[in-house]
Amino acid sequence: MTEASMASLVVRFRDFFLAADAYRRITCDVMGLSVPEGMALAHLFINGSQTPSALAARLGMTSAATTALLDRLEVAGLAARRPNPADRRSVLVDSTALGKAQIGTISALYTADIVAAVEGVEPEQVDSMIQILGAVAALFRARANDRAGLGAEFTRLFAASRPQERRSGDKEQQPLV
Repeated sequence: MTEASMASLVVRFRDFFLAADAYRRITCDVMGLSVPEGMALAHLFINGSQTPSALAARLGMTSAATTALLDRLEVAGLAARRPNPADRRSVLVDSTALGKAQIGTISALYTADIVAAVEGVEPEQVDSMIQILGAVAALFRARANDRAGLGAEFTRLFAASRPQERRSGDKEQQPLV
């Protein structure tokens, strides 16, 4: 692969991620949910019952924020807490029939949009896309689970590319990092 085609691929992925983020925001808005509420409901839909702490970890939220989020989903009739049969000190969270119907409807729209996007694409190209997207997802998952490694690499690369700081008398704003 040439350097130009790799640069183009990186730009396309960046565009894809920005579009996917906008798609997530608007689908949550259509359902009357915040993005974290929509993500929680989607996690419950895809993964089934979870403890609030497991859901908090998946969402990257504190337990207090997750409790407030679950309270809102319960009031809306989209999720419910129930005793955890494996640990009577904890509860499990499930999506309700209404919550499953909402996420199921959005999931059907999402699937239809992907099908429409690849309509007319050769099966071999779709197979290649599946392989590439799987590899990217696996790499991103590994990076997301290695904060220390990613932080060290960021620090090393940023130190090498950071502009020289100005003298204290210069008027230009200093970097925040």
